[in-house]
Amino acid sequence: TLSWYEAIVFCNKLSKLCELEPCYSLILEESGEATTDVDDWGDIPSSENSSWNIQCDFTKNGYRLPTEAEWEFAARGGNPGSEEWGYAYSGAQTSLFGTLKPSETTMDSGMDTVGWYINNLGGTTSEKPPSTYEAGYSTHEVGMKTANSLGLYDMSGNVREFCWDFHAIITTSAETEENPTGSEEAKDGQVVRGGSWFYNPGYSVVSYRASMCPKIKNKHTG
Repeated sequence: TLSWYEAIVFCNKLSKLCELEPCYSLILEESGEATTDVDDWGDIPSSENSSWNIQCDFTKNGYRLPTEAEWEFAARGGNPGSEEWGYAYSGAQTSLFGTLKPSETTMDSGMDTVGWYINNLGGTTSEKPPSTYEAGYSTHEVGMKTANSLGLYDMSGNVREFCWDFHAIITTSAETEENPTGSEEAKDGQVVRGGSWFYNPGYSVVSYRASMCPKIKNKHTG
């Protein structure tokens, strides 16, 4: 369990450990200077808007979170001309596609093949979600379901995944831009994608977007 901010810190630490160039820098409030040294960043900022002071240099070769565009490209299988590109889930289609809503609780065989969600945890399926956090109702080991065509597992379900982007309405210009890196002005938390074990299958549809405060953490996002 970790927050978006802690994930950013981890990326810079791992980059330094591997002798790579850190991608993230934080603008220090006291001096206004930017630094990639997380030892100077301090604890998780108390401000909900702490992520606004963090910048990403995409020219560096260190570790970083995917942009929202990169995440969706990977989740859809990487080939816009393939049938899989239009699948509801990463690596699987569903008979409910077109009518599926995020609050949908109906069992779905397509989602069952590629990811964990509230109805199919513990190795069995049930029409009734658990009322308590029983054993098995948590994240599962990666790779226990079917991968998509890129060999990526659990892009739908299991755990919601942090992206770099600030959450904002996707504009027409962003839709046509090549490899967009997200809005620079949004103030509605960070983008999370993919749904999780905690939610119904509608939240795991590849196109579904959600946001999360950069300092918050829970059992089903990471």
